[in-house]
Amino acid sequence: MAATQEVALAAVALNSAGAALMGMSPSDSFCLWHVTEATQDEPVTSGRLAELTGLTTGAITGVVDRLEAAGFVTRERDPRDRRRQLIRPVPEKIAELYRLFEPLDETYEGLRLALSPRDREVILDYLRTVSGIMRAHVTVLREAHRRSKAPGRPRRTD
Repeated sequence: MAATQEVALAAVALNSAGAALMGMSPSDSFCLWHVTEATQDEPVTSGRLAELTGLTTGAITGVVDRLEAAGFVTRERDPRDRRRQLIRPVPEKIAELYRLFEPLDETYEGLRLALSPRDREVILDYLRTVSGIMRAHVTVLREAHRRSKAPGRPRRTD
């Protein structure tokens, strides 16, 4: 478990460092990754981005405002539902962001090539399983948070 936590913490630190270099907050970077990666080249709505990240729709509005102002995303009205806005990444800016991680990708590739095909498959299977477990626990924690905000429950005052 310690190694899994080390990887998770390193990923958070990597996101923070990359975000700082690009002039954005870690939360903004986290959302941008969801816009570019989790959506499989499809635009995403603010509501879907809120679901993916666990942020409120109000917080997402601020994030998208900042990402749009910095040129990382565009917004357009959904032609099927004019109340919704579609958020799309700007390919040139995303390419600029990806260039920051090219040395890391090259290192990963060297590590991958040093492993046998069987070892690569075992590691990939493990990582996918861990990712699924983590995502399932995110759902559990978010549901616990929703229940804690139910009427009659004490709320934080800070």
